[in-house]
Amino acid sequence: MVSRLPQLPTLRDIIRLYGLKAKQELSQNFILDLNVTDKLIQRTQRRTGPFYGKTVIEVGPGPGSLTRSIIAAKPKHVILIEKDKRFLPSMEMLKDAALPDTQVHIILGDALKIDEQEVLTSIGIEKKSWEEESDVVIVGNLPFAVSTELLLKWVRQVHHKTGAFAFGRTGMSLMFQKEVGHRIIATPSTKEFNRLSVMVQHCCKSNLLFDVGSKNFVPPPKVDGSVVYIEPLVTPVAPVDLEALEDFCRMVFSTKRKQLSNCIRSVDEEAEALLHIAGIDPILRPEQVPVKDWCLLSNIYKHSSFYQKHKSNKPV
Repeated sequence: MVSRLPQLPTLRDIIRLYGLKAKQELSQNFILDLNVTDKLIQRTQRRTGPFYGKTVIEVGPGPGSLTRSIIAAKPKHVILIEKDKRFLPSMEMLKDAALPDTQVHIILGDALKIDEQEVLTSIGIEKKSWEEESDVVIVGNLPFAVSTELLLKWVRQVHHKTGAFAFGRTGMSLMFQKEVGHRIIATPSTKEFNRLSVMVQHCCKSNLLFDVGSKNFVPPPKVDGSVVYIEPLVTPVAPVDLEALEDFCRMVFSTKRKQLSNCIRSVDEEAEALLHIAGIDPILRPEQVPVKDWCLLSNIYKHSSFYQKHKSNKPV
């Protein structure tokens, strides 16, 4: 059960008090129903274990609905990363309410640019080996417009064991636009399987926790949301050069629904040779190729003349 904080103004009162309207340019859609945010934290703790004693990083706390549910679970530290300075008073209010059980640290800045490793080190969090599950958890109702970019930032950090992932295998419980969330967890030979599926699944396992109807957001977006739990694998599906994998998948998936023999021409007119070397059927479509074979293909691509030609033509 999630416990309750001392009496605080309601979220709607906070929004009225500080004039906190969602900004479309920041892709803000608030969740004000604590039943939804409590559910997110409860489902997350089934994966991570109790938050008690852990450090939780929340990206985009906004008026603080999810923050309230996090703090009620009594983690040792909560790090709030928020780009919009309008929410500072509500974050300060929650910081005071959380004491003495939880230390709240407020970071005003862009989550895409924040070095989580530096922040965690500054508050004395100890690193753990990669074989151990981390005592750090990342959660967030992510702005839909930048959610994929944020996730790819963290996937790159998982690959290199940097950022929050320098402290062990940090789990992530994140709200995405439903279409994006279902791509993250998609399996090969489904219409949702795409470049993002490959990028995440080569180094992480992911599970859908639950979907959230658009009516639960304020203002309601045109699409539903999905909460996905993502956990780094101890060992990736296959060793791979991440930059080559990302470049290769971006090019080939740009012509999804066609046969690989046609899609791979976006790499080079002669690039079908890569399929023959990898032993992959050229009549397959990109979404039918499993993650381990994407890793194999990108490794062959990395050591080919096509990669060198692509790199030399890439803008600096």
